[in-house]
Amino acid sequence: MISPSVGIDRSAGELLNDETKELERAVWNDYRTAIENDVTAVPSVVVENQWVLPGALDEEQYRRVVTRALEIIQEDAGNA
Repeated sequence: MISPSVGIDRSAGELLNDETKELERAVWNDYRTAIENDVTAVPSVVVENQWVLPGALDEEQYRRVVTRALEIIQEDAGNA
Protein backbone atom coordinates (compact mmCIF):
# COMPACT_ATOMS: atom_id res chain seq x y z
CA MET A 1 0.00 0.00 0.00
CA ILE A 2 1.40 3.38 -1.02
CA SER A 3 -0.52 5.57 1.43
CA PRO A 4 1.81 5.14 4.46
CA SER A 5 4.83 6.03 2.34
CA VAL A 6 3.25 9.40 1.49
CA GLY A 7 2.06 10.21 5.01
CA ILE A 8 -1.49 8.84 4.92
CA ASP A 9 -2.29 6.47 7.79
CA ARG A 10 -3.23 2.93 6.94
CA SER A 11 -6.96 3.18 7.81
CA ALA A 12 -7.38 6.35 5.73
CA GLY A 13 -5.49 4.68 2.90
CA GLU A 14 -7.76 1.63 3.04
CA LEU A 15 -10.84 3.88 2.98
CA LEU A 16 -9.42 5.79 0.02
CA ASN A 17 -8.66 2.51 -1.73
CA ASP A 18 -12.25 1.31 -1.16
CA GLU A 19 -13.65 4.59 -2.51
CA THR A 20 -11.34 4.37 -5.52
CA LYS A 21 -12.57 0.84 -6.27
CA GLU A 22 -16.19 2.00 -5.96
CA LEU A 23 -15.51 4.93 -8.30
CA GLU A 24 -13.79 2.62 -10.78
CA ARG A 25 -16.83 0.30 -10.78
CA ALA A 26 -19.14 3.28 -11.35
CA VAL A 27 -17.05 4.51 -14.28
CA TRP A 28 -17.04 1.05 -15.91
CA ASN A 29 -20.80 0.75 -15.38
CA ASP A 30 -21.31 4.13 -17.07
CA TYR A 31 -19.02 3.03 -19.90
CA ARG A 32 -20.98 -0.21 -20.44
CA THR A 33 -24.27 1.70 -20.39
CA ALA A 34 -22.90 4.14 -22.98
CA ILE A 35 -21.78 1.32 -25.26
CA GLU A 36 -25.17 -0.42 -24.91
CA ASN A 37 -26.86 2.84 -25.96
CA ASP A 38 -24.58 3.37 -28.98
CA VAL A 39 -22.95 6.43 -27.43
CA THR A 40 -19.87 7.18 -29.52
CA ALA A 41 -19.16 10.83 -28.72
CA VAL A 42 -18.76 13.04 -25.69
CA PRO A 43 -20.96 14.73 -24.79
CA SER A 44 -23.93 12.60 -25.79
CA VAL A 45 -27.52 12.85 -24.67
CA VAL A 46 -29.88 9.87 -24.71
CA VAL A 47 -33.54 10.86 -25.09
CA GLU A 48 -36.19 8.45 -23.80
CA ASN A 49 -33.66 5.60 -24.02
CA GLN A 50 -34.32 5.62 -27.78
CA TRP A 51 -32.41 8.42 -29.47
CA VAL A 52 -28.77 9.38 -29.07
CA LEU A 53 -27.64 12.94 -29.74
CA PRO A 54 -23.87 12.69 -30.27
CA GLY A 55 -21.50 15.57 -29.72
CA ALA A 56 -22.07 19.15 -28.68
CA LEU A 57 -25.26 20.57 -30.17
CA ASP A 58 -26.63 24.05 -29.97
CA GLU A 59 -29.86 24.89 -28.17
CA GLU A 60 -31.96 24.93 -31.35
CA GLN A 61 -30.83 21.42 -32.31
CA TYR A 62 -31.77 20.10 -28.86
CA ARG A 63 -35.11 21.89 -29.05
CA ARG A 64 -35.93 20.31 -32.43
CA VAL A 65 -35.04 16.81 -31.25
CA VAL A 66 -36.92 17.08 -27.96
CA THR A 67 -39.96 18.55 -29.73
CA ARG A 68 -39.94 15.70 -32.26
CA ALA A 69 -39.47 13.10 -29.51
CA LEU A 70 -42.49 14.50 -27.66
CA GLU A 71 -44.54 14.38 -30.87
CA ILE A 72 -43.62 10.73 -31.39
CA ILE A 73 -44.41 9.84 -27.77
CA GLN A 74 -47.80 11.57 -28.03
CA GLU A 75 -48.53 9.83 -31.35
CA ASP A 76 -47.63 6.46 -29.82
CA ALA A 77 -49.84 7.16 -26.80
CA GLY A 78 -52.73 8.08 -29.11
CA ASN A 79 -52.31 4.84 -31.06
CA ALA A 80 -52.22 2.64 -27.95
